Amino acid sequence: MEASRSISYSVKTPRYVLQILLWTVTISAFLLHGCSIRPKGEFGWSRIKREERALDRSLKMVETDFRIYRDHVQFLESESIWWIYQMKRGFLFSNRIQSVLYRKNYSFQDIAEERRILSLQKSGCCKYIRHYYHSLSPGRYSIHLSHDFKPLDHILFSVLPNESANSQ
Repeated sequence: MEASRSISYSVKTPRYVLQILLWTVTISAFLLHGCSIRPKGEFGWSRIKREERALDRSLKMVETDFRIYRDHVQFLESESIWWIYQMKRGFLFSNRIQSVLYRKNYSFQDIAEERRILSLQKSGCCKYIRHYYHSLSPGRYSIHLSHDFKPLDHILFSVLPNESANSQ
């Protein structure tokens, strides 16, 4: 009689352990999959003529004031360049993103113009970072974003001399 009790008891134990193991693996896979999705976002741009009133307006800008695009990004040297990077997917362990502005040189190395640590802001459904550049001289530039020393995204843009606006 006792033999049948121990057999039934030993049969229930592996099934219970297997259920716990199955749930643990399922939850772990779900969490790791969510964390392993590489963060991705989109750049948005806004241009403002440099004047005193424009500076006051630019401090009140919200994400709807920006146009999202990546191709043929050009500005005039008389414009202040405002940009946002809106997170679309992925998970970040901290809210700090490093932004580096490079000026394209004719040599093989780019010149780092500005390095900043920017904080993610949340508005409505999305997280984003926002920054601006004043008084960039004509040339080709790139913005590189990184998080925890890992590249996140980059984009190229040009600043044109004011005379090119008159010729177009």
